[in-house]
Amino acid sequence: MDIYTNENDDPKFVELVSHILSELTAISSPEKIYVMKVDNWFDHKWLNFSGIGSVGFFWGMLAPDTALDEFRQDQVTIPPFTPNRIIGEYHFVRVEGGHYSPATDKPYVHPRKLAHSSENLHKRMTQLADSAIFAWVSSNTKANERGALMVYEVKGSDVHTWYAGLSKEEDWRILQTRGINKEEIRSLMRRDVSPGRT
Repeated sequence: MDIYTNENDDPKFVELVSHILSELTAISSPEKIYVMKVDNWFDHKWLNFSGIGSVGFFWGMLAPDTALDEFRQDQVTIPPFTPNRIIGEYHFVRVEGGHYSPATDKPYVHPRKLAHSSENLHKRMTQLADSAIFAWVSSNTKANERGALMVYEVKGSDVHTWYAGLSKEEDWRILQTRGINKEEIRSLMRRDVSPGRT
């Protein structure tokens, strides 16, 4: 599974992410795989983040007022990255024999135009696919010496989400996780992917 790279991406990080995604794909055999390349690093706060919305509140006897607040919903929505932060989207579909091929159509997960934040609160992952892996991968890992991988796995009405932040010392190591423990990530990093699965 090729992930677009340039001179700013650390090859070892890209190889590691590709291996993790290939192993996840071999385990769950989703119908579709979406990989989104995010401009620069992003933290775990993006996990299950739906957007900014208005919240009503009262000041004693005064008329109600509103304020903006972050939303995370029971039904997982598309992370509301601004269009200019998504520098690449790659879409693969499962074909005969269980292999994956690049899709010919371009159903963008992130529209190329800026939308009002409140619209993001209703863009549910389950509306995009019944069986899919969605992965957001950070860029500029060579200079930053840190990277991020966020995964949403859709199976019917269930969406499992997780985040892994990595840091480079002599080699890439797991710095923090959300929704998955470090040993699970290490296991995905160590496994050998069966030939021809992705």
